[in-house]
Amino acid sequence: LVVKAKKHTGSPNGDITIKLNTTTIEGTLGSDGVVNYAICKGACANNFSGAKKTGTVGTTGTIDLLTEALSTTEVSYYIYFWLDASKIKIEHIGKTYSGNISATATQTE
Repeated sequence: LVVKAKKHTGSPNGDITIKLNTTTIEGTLGSDGVVNYAICKGACANNFSGAKKTGTVGTTGTIDLLTEALSTTEVSYYIYFWLDASKIKIEHIGKTYSGNISATATQTE
């Protein structure tokens, strides 16, 4: 998923905030650390070095992925999700994960 952000020249300063809202994570997907995420400013390297934030989704709720100042230059934020194959067990088959990404801009001056 890619979120693009840009402040128009002459606009007041502001921040972009990107959040992950998990609404469903069934069984032990969360407690076993199966569902992972990373957010990068621009595309990430294969090992996610340079990522702004990485982690696992453990429970339902909201995770703040990033908050930073908007720029007059367009910036692309890449959000990656994956299942850690080394942690998948037979009881994870057929379990559901669902959620959404939100992005908001807030004036700071």
